[in-house]
Order: sequence, then structure tokens, then C-alpha cells
Amino acid sequence: VKEYLRTGDEFSIKGTIKNHGAKAIDFYDVQYQIGDNAPVTVTLDTRIEPASIEEFTIEGIKTDADGKFDIVVTITDLDGHTDEDPSNNSLTATIYSMSNLATRKILLEQFSTAQCSNCPRAHEILETIVGDGEDVAWVIHHAGYGYDTFTADASRKYVAFYGGYTYAPALMLDRTNLAEQGALGSSTNGSIPSQTPIFQITSENATRKLIDYSLSQPAFVSLNIEETYNAENSELQVRVSGKALVEFSDATFMNVFLTESGMVNYQSGASNANDYVHNHALRTTMTPTWGDEMTYNEDGTFEKTYSLNLKSAWNPENMEIVAFISNYNEDDLNDCIVHNAEKKKITYSSVESIDNNKCNVWTNGKTVCISGEYKHAEIYAMDGRLVKTIDAAPSFDIENAGIYIIVVDGVTTKIAIKYVNHSMIF
Repeated sequence: VKEYLRTGDEFSIKGTIKNHGAKAIDFYDVQYQIGDNAPVTVTLDTRIEPASIEEFTIEGIKTDADGKFDIVVTITDLDGHTDEDPSNNSLTATIYSMSNLATRKILLEQFSTAQCSNCPRAHEILETIVGDGEDVAWVIHHAGYGYDTFTADASRKYVAFYGGYTYAPALMLDRTNLAEQGALGSSTNGSIPSQTPIFQITSENATRKLIDYSLSQPAFVSLNIEETYNAENSELQVRVSGKALVEFSDATFMNVFLTESGMVNYQSGASNANDYVHNHALRTTMTPTWGDEMTYNEDGTFEKTYSLNLKSAWNPENMEIVAFISNYNEDDLNDCIVHNAEKKKITYSSVESIDNNKCNVWTNGKTVCISGEYKHAEIYAMDGRLVKTIDAAPSFDIENAGIYIIVVDGVTTKIAIKYVNHSMIF
């Protein structure tokens, strides 16, 4: 269970149960009690074979008052019978229910490069754990094991978080040293407890525990992102606002990142090495590398606005804004902790599609199909380059993945062709 909870918000209890008996269990009861409240019993219709281990989740729980509470969770029934040995059927956890708590999102920074043969496996592990989870802002720095075509200037500087010996794949969660939670670093002598916020991805289970721990930590500042994008001049404006719910004892700094996904390039160690899809890559920072020092209004609110013209090589439809507030201490790598993070995809529409009574345009793999009669079509890349001209052909191929503008007899529409491994989605 999360240790810190916002009063009134729903939360869940997750547990693991092992059947030490000689017979299978078809159902069992889980009872939980929060503080002095009445116990609540939930029946779980899950079969557990002898010597097997199963996980359970109870959702929709909440507290209505601030305070520190013990949650006692007990297995109380096995197929309608009492357990012969109930001594190991109960666990207790402590939670803190607080009204002045913001919704927690963590900053996950991964270090990975094209030369790293172990990195594809690390990507798979993180995809399994994180996926498209709304509570994790995932950023990949193409650094730590050399550099590659996707390395951003800021990522080169963030290598300082290693404190010396660099390697990949590696992780950083909220720029926090998690050695006490079991995080392992690396050195010329092998694995050691993490000396800095960066640690090894040793296994899915170990990484999941560290991510769950980070998600359980309290957040005392909220963030909200609003953005506008002008496709005509590629200008992105980002407004980050929010509120500090406590008075921070040290200076805090705003950081705004731009990441991009869906980029096809080489990756060592992948089965499709030359057609690997790179995601979450840091493209640039809209703030200084180590952040923009914060000032708060008397009521704790704040607002900052940033603007940037995106490079023509970037695809705004695949880009995400990541904002976070952190400490920064250039003399102490372990004193740069992230207080909270937020993320938002760029809302993008390059052109308004115009209905054409004469023709329909669609894609089939890398082939663009145009039905109906027309005289002339022009295909443009998003940076305005004329890629191809076609006269009255029912179909033609576009070899490179990307977003394209097609003008058919003066009527404009937009298509997206994206390669994934050796197949294509559009």
C-alpha cells in the first residue's frame, strides 16, 4: 500500500499469498482494518494450487480523515474453513493520510545508447512495468555508454549523476539515491550499493519494487501543463502552473523537457537492429540544464511560460512535454531530488483536412492510394520539402517513415507512415 495518501482519494492494497497446504484453495477471504474502523472482508475467487504463490489486489479503498493509521490485512477464510495455522496470515502497514498532498508522478530517467547490447532487454522490462502509465514520466538519455545520434546536450551533462564510472542500461528515479531500498550501482569491481541516484536494472522484480517505492512517496507540489503549437512556424509555447503545498527549505528549480518517440534507427542487441524503434528520447530542454529557479506567490501558486521553435527533423505528433520541480546542489549529487513531475503530449494539427468529393486518400503500408479522378498530386515533408509529384496515378510508394502533406488538385490532407520493426503502422 502507498505510505502517503491524499485524504479522500481511492487507493489499493496489493498482497502476495502462498498456499503451504497439501490441497488447492478455490477461494479465500481477505480482511483489512484501517485504524479503529470496522474490518472489511473481501472474498477472492482465485484458485491457488499447493505450494503456489498468487498476488491479489483490493481496490476502491479510501480514508476520510487526516492522520497516521495502521492497516492490518488478514487472510481469514480458506474455502469456507479456518486455517489450521493462522500465525502467518496477517501483515500490518502504516499509512499517512494527508489533505495537503498532490498527486504523485515520478520522473524515470533511463540511460541507454545505440551501442548498448543489453539495452533492448532493459527497454522490454520497463515497458512491462511502466507501459503508458499516467503516473510515470519516462525520459531516455542517450548517454552512459558512449553517445549516439539521439544524444541531447543536456544528457551529456547529466552523466555527472554517475559520479564517475558510467554504464548502460541504467536508471534514475526522481534523482533520488535508492541504495537503502536495494538499488545497486556499478564499478570496475562489480555491483555495489548505489553511491548516487543512478542504479542498475538488475531484474524486472527489483526494478518494479524501486518504481513502486518511488510512487509511494509524498508530493507536496502540484504541476499542470498547458501548451500551444503553431505548425506554420513550428513554435511551441508551454505554460507550467501549480501550487506548493508546503514551504520548501531549499531553493527549487523548474525543469521542462521535450521527448520524442517512434524514431527508427540502429540498436545493438536488438533482433531488428537496423529498424529499432526508439522512444522517450530527450530532444532538448526548454529550461537551463539544471532548471530555472522557482519563486512562489504567498499562497504557494506559481506560473512559468517557455517557448521554443522545434527543429524540422522532429515530429511534434510523437513528442511529449515533461515538467518537474527539483532541488539542485552542484556539490552533492544526492541532493537533487525531484519533488513531483507532470507530462503532456503536444496537441498537434498541422493542417485542416479538407473533404474532397472527387478523391479519397489512404495508406496501405508504404503505399499511398488515391481513389477517383485527379490530375496532379504533390507530396510534402513536414519541413516543407517537396518529396514527390504524381500525375493521375492510383497509387505510389513513400519509402521513408514520417508525416506528409498531400495536395491533390489543390485539396490538402495529411498522412502518417510509421515503421515498427519490419512492419508498418499508419
